[in-house]
Amino acid sequence: MDQKPSVSSILHNDNWTAPATGVFAALLIMTSIVALTLQFTTISEVPSATPFIIMTSISGFAAVLITLWRIRYINEVFENGYKVTAQVLSMSAHRSNMRLKLRYTYLSQIHEQKLDQVITERTKKLLQQKEVTLVIDQNNPKHILLWDVYFS
Repeated sequence: MDQKPSVSSILHNDNWTAPATGVFAALLIMTSIVALTLQFTTISEVPSATPFIIMTSISGFAAVLITLWRIRYINEVFENGYKVTAQVLSMSAHRSNMRLKLRYTYLSQIHEQKLDQVITERTKKLLQQKEVTLVIDQNNPKHILLWDVYFS
């Protein structure tokens, strides 16, 4: 395929990347609050910032690894994968998550696959559709990506 999603699109819409960076951001904010509190207070009950710094460092490292892995994987699938149309057999939504049960044909074989996806402005329209466009990982046809998650 000739089209790959932008890094920005992956960071904002991927089911793995967005939570990993979100956890890091939340810990960074908490660590900053604790560090600032320690700077401007004499209260002895304020905990040390060291555990927060360690947690933030570990989550930052994990977020970078997950993000780099997902960007590489998603770009590889879009570069070498196959674009197909899938039928939506069922759809359920709970809070900010939807689960699609999809049927698609790849190399003359019919596959049925469940796919969990966070509901965003881009994916909200999928709740009403009977067909969706997928990109299939040629190395493992059970690994699929929703086209509309990365392209409007």
